[in-house]
Amino acid sequence: DVATRLAAEYLRRGKPAEARKLADAALARGHAGAAVLKARILQRDKDPAGARAVLEEAAREHPADARVLTALGRLY
Repeated sequence: DVATRLAAEYLRRGKPAEARKLADAALARGHAGAAVLKARILQRDKDPAGARAVLEEAAREHPADARVLTALGRLY
């Protein structure tokens, strides 16, 4: 998803507000990569519980997505 990639670039360039907005929009469309990015944003904001909740929901919706499962495993 292009929005997810752009959000990741915003985050990398130190623009977390813009990254969060795009990640939320992509997440609303059910994009698994957006869940991983949203979790990174939440971890950066010192919210590991929120990150875990986003990833657990994504794992239920996309049980075969390695990115989601890997990110979730790293939280535990």
